[in-house]
Amino acid sequence: LDYRNMSTSAEKKQRVECHVRAVQSRDASILYDVINAAYRGTGGWTTEAGMVAGKRIEPDQLGKYIHEIEEASKSNSSPSQVIFIAEVPTVKKAGDDDSNSNNKEVEMEIVGCIQTIRGGDSKDHDDGASSFGMFAVLPLYQSAGIGRALLEEAHSYAKTQWGATQGVMYVFEPRSELLRWYEKVGYVWDGVSYKDYPHTHMLTDPSWKFRVMRKQL
Repeated sequence: LDYRNMSTSAEKKQRVECHVRAVQSRDASILYDVINAAYRGTGGWTTEAGMVAGKRIEPDQLGKYIHEIEEASKSNSSPSQVIFIAEVPTVKKAGDDDSNSNNKEVEMEIVGCIQTIRGGDSKDHDDGASSFGMFAVLPLYQSAGIGRALLEEAHSYAKTQWGATQGVMYVFEPRSELLRWYEKVGYVWDGVSYKDYPHTHMLTDPSWKFRVMRKQL
């Protein structure tokens, strides 16, 4: 994917049905492209291009997350985090005759993800909270219900598997569109809670922070 030059409208699109599942190691390379397309691409309404330099995530960091999740699964222990991905069916030509449906096959394309973290920084929230991040949808599929489907799955998992009673989001303050979207799905900012950006040297304005937004699950 060339995530540097992807554009789409921010207007609401027709809803796209997706399948949400847990990440697997084979998803890493595609997921890396999806995350950076959403956060650093020039298109889509969630981009931070021009605000934050560099990539949103590096391959080794993403690989570490996935490895930790798979190790927890192998040992039948409760993971400290999970990553859910959203897939949509796409039709691929299997032959030269495009008119022959027998020469087409349906493949699943990864178009989004969300990281779900158990507990977190006690100064931001209590022990009954789970935080959510690395929330990304490919620009081409934004505003079509995929982000909401991912968030609902993350909320459900945090409640049923970890007993979470509160969800926490760290929302980049200059992104007014994102702030409004999280308010729409029930997240609230108390007007005073902030979290520092971890790499201020990457910011166009080093004073920018995250707003800490919360929702009762």
